[in-house]
Formats: sequence, structure tokens, C-alpha cells
Amino acid sequence: MAGKPIDALKDDLEALAFFHYAVAALAGFFGILPVVYLGMAWVVGIDPFARSLHLALDSSPPVALQVGAVVLALFCFACAAGIAVAGRHLVERRRWGFCMAMAAVGCLFVPFGTMLGLWAMTVLTRPGTREAFAGR
Repeated sequence: MAGKPIDALKDDLEALAFFHYAVAALAGFFGILPVVYLGMAWVVGIDPFARSLHLALDSSPPVALQVGAVVLALFCFACAAGIAVAGRHLVERRRWGFCMAMAAVGCLFVPFGTMLGLWAMTVLTRPGTREAFAGR
């Protein structure tokens, strides 16, 4: 009976890790979308903010749109990498603080990341979880 809570914790952490990988894949996919839209704007060569058709066909996308798309893509890729690394740390039971921080960051990806982040915070704050992480 003494091993039962550790086994339950192990099962919870493995399930959390699996879903961390899934949310990381979704975040990476959503990071590709701004780059795809920016590429389409460059290929077509139409400025959606131009006041006339003549100006729209002769210009590239605005610099703010270009920078915004790149920054959003990099942010999504960084979050995806962090969430995937946190999933690996959950299985290994290391770096409790990093896992908790990435659970909070995961809450930004509504709705799946929010559900995952809250579930991860619930599991990570249970009695005995921090000790299991400290023992490794």
C-alpha cells in the first residue's frame, strides 16, 4: 500500500507529459500560421491596408505586419519548445519550478493549453509531488 501514491503520481505525470507534447505540437502549428499568411501576402503582393487598388498591387506588406508575424511565430515556437521540455521534465521528475512556470505559460493557449496548465498546476501542487521531484 505504501507504493500506491507514488504509482498514482507516476501515472498522472506520464499522462501530463503526453498532453504537454500534444499542446506543444499545437502551439508549434499555430506558430507557423503567421508566417504562412505573411508569405501569402508577399507572393500575392497585396497590401490589405492600402487605400486604393493601384497602391495595393505595388507594395509589400507593411513593416509592422511583417515584424508582428515574425514575433508571434517566434513566441509560439519558444512556448512550444518550453512546453515540450516541461513534458520531458515531468516524466523525469526534475525541475519542479520550470514545470510549474510552463504550466502557467501553457494557459495562454486557449482552450487546450488552459485546461492542461490548470491540470498540471493541480498535480504539481499536491502534497508529496514536490518531494518526489526533490528526490531525483
